[in-house]
Amino acid sequence: MKLVSTLEHYELLIDEGNDPVQDPPQLQAYMERWDGTSFFNSVLTFLHIEDKEKALSNIYLLLKNNGSFVLSVSKDNEWFECGDRKIKLYPIGLEEYIRLFKSVGFQIESIQETESKFATIIKGKK
Repeated sequence: MKLVSTLEHYELLIDEGNDPVQDPPQLQAYMERWDGTSFFNSVLTFLHIEDKEKALSNIYLLLKNNGSFVLSVSKDNEWFECGDRKIKLYPIGLEEYIRLFKSVGFQIESIQETESKFATIIKGKK
């Protein structure tokens, strides 16, 4: 198994044809409705970010007033295996995410555990 950085992993995914730019136009249009300065959605992205407070602060600053950010917090290990690659992750606990949300200015609107109990969804508002 080859140890790779997050950037290298995503570059390899693109090389392998797993690139959202190649998604069908209907799917791209649907996904674009979810992104923007009124609403950000993150699923599994924050596992790859080491400085989570800085990332949350940047998202907060980019959001319009009353804009929302939804984060999926999963219960992951420190390593992710994808085929023959191994990628370092930076998981933190739910309580630490809540603390960070509040420290950068988010008002927590909801915290919900998924049905599978594998992840928790945090929704914050600017």
